[in-house]
Amino acid sequence: MNSNRFKDFFKNYSGNVDSADNQFFWKLSDEIVLRIIKNYIPKNGCRGKVVLDAGGGTGRWIVKLNKIYKDCDFILFDNSDDMLAKAEQNFKKEGLLNNVKIIKGDLEKMDSVPNESADYAISIYNPISFLLSPQKMAGNLYRIIKKGGLAVVMGQNFFNALTSKINSLASVSEIKNTKRRHIVKWGAKVPELKVFSKETLEEIFKNSGFRDITSFGVPVFVQPGAEDFDSKNKKRSTISKALENDPVFFKEVVEIEMAFNGLSSLVNKGMNILIVARK
Repeated sequence: MNSNRFKDFFKNYSGNVDSADNQFFWKLSDEIVLRIIKNYIPKNGCRGKVVLDAGGGTGRWIVKLNKIYKDCDFILFDNSDDMLAKAEQNFKKEGLLNNVKIIKGDLEKMDSVPNESADYAISIYNPISFLLSPQKMAGNLYRIIKKGGLAVVMGQNFFNALTSKINSLASVSEIKNTKRRHIVKWGAKVPELKVFSKETLEEIFKNSGFRDITSFGVPVFVQPGAEDFDSKNKKRSTISKALENDPVFFKEVVEIEMAFNGLSSLVNKGMNILIVARK
């Protein structure tokens, strides 16, 4: 990754990302991701196991997972000084500093993480989309994960990007650029991001040696509103308000998403593609 391309973006992002689930679209998305992880990583089988969070930023997902997998140790790997400084604050607050090894580095290199040093790797909310070479990241995860271990990785969805650009009446040149290059740019302050289909993301991990790859759309039915991308996480879209104000509705939507988000015919409807791949 060219760190200079993203330094300003992550500096601003680090200040607000931990409050993302104040907007209930993101709280719903978090719940879906968490349920998928729990379906693959046994709750009572974590003693002595190591979870690598690749591109884990402020450590938000390590904090979440520690509440479930209390016997796990964690590695936080990220390339942003601002994100890692916030992560250290979060771990100190949660009493996790002794359970987490923090490593600064590029996801395309990761030389500072030893071979077969993690049982599980997660990479949530699309760090792979920020990379010049996603294949290098996949290869690094394969090297780092122990035999039989799992990688749980999310990338932004190509088809969702096209749908969004068309329905927001983006210029024809921008739509063509997204289609041709599998790149999307969401705003002036957001860098260009790589987008993937189920098939292309699976292929990247197959090429690195992973097997038994399962894909999910996250989410496949619920669509965010423009307010859900408020950088300060203070605005509320119509769907976020409904999910927040009606717990029964929230629960039912989660159940519907989980019932269908792994169907091969629906995965490419997801806002993001999440794969679970075994070494």
